[in-house]
Amino acid sequence: MIEGTFVFIPDKNLIGKVKSSSSDDCEIDLFFSLGRTQVEKLGCSYQGAVKSGMIERGVLTKETRAYVFKDNFPKIGRIVDYIQDQDNSIIYELRFNGGKSEDYNERDIFVRSWRSPQEDPSKNS
Repeated sequence: MIEGTFVFIPDKNLIGKVKSSSSDDCEIDLFFSLGRTQVEKLGCSYQGAVKSGMIERGVLTKETRAYVFKDNFPKIGRIVDYIQDQDNSIIYELRFNGGKSEDYNERDIFVRSWRSPQEDPSKNS
């Protein structure tokens, strides 16, 4: 388990990031918009959640809209490619407006949970 890596919660059709894990609980951060996040508590360890099928390793697909923060401001780009890093986290190549591409570790990327409410993710409230 690596904090900040993406996981998928199949029963809820949500993607989030591992926030923390202990022997009796695992917390997943869910991102809905710049102003709305939520923590999902699984009630068991990370390993227990994986073994029971409650969560799976999440990998973002090409063209997924992604958010990164640079100088405290959000930048919005699209996933164009990825590679696995030495620590088993994933480095994603993001393409931004104007065609500029940059690489980011998944710990630094936010994506909307798939079942998010219909709200503008760029709104800060």
